[in-house]
Amino acid sequence: MIDLSSAYYHTEHVNMFYVSAPENWLEMRWKGHISFAEVQEAMQKALKILKEVKSDKLLSDHRAVTNSWDSANRWIVEKWVSDAQSLRLRYVAFVAPEELLPRISLDNLYRMLMRRRPELEGKVRIFKDVEEARSWLRTMALS
Repeated sequence: MIDLSSAYYHTEHVNMFYVSAPENWLEMRWKGHISFAEVQEAMQKALKILKEVKSDKLLSDHRAVTNSWDSANRWIVEKWVSDAQSLRLRYVAFVAPEELLPRISLDNLYRMLMRRRPELEGKVRIFKDVEEARSWLRTMALS
């Protein structure tokens, strides 16, 4: 049995928790001014949780982010995605930030992902609404 207490992570800028069956995804809620180091730390913790709960889905909610995180995009695309794919992460739903600079960062990340990881087309999407993102993840087949 999975110890759900280890499937939770909280810092000043991110809350992360596992949404159990039937959804079976990891949900991250980012907020405030996030740094490259915070992105790396949280994303590494996400990998550990995804591995433990054997989930193939991630919802990354950026609505409350207030800054650009472009400095982390290359690391996410080149390092983190490879690690996530080795754990069989298949679907990622991003919820778009409300502010312009973080929205541009998310758009840049998405374009970089599609350019460098074309196999992710249709498996990574950006949504304006968190419920729409959750609904999409529910429709994705389990691995």
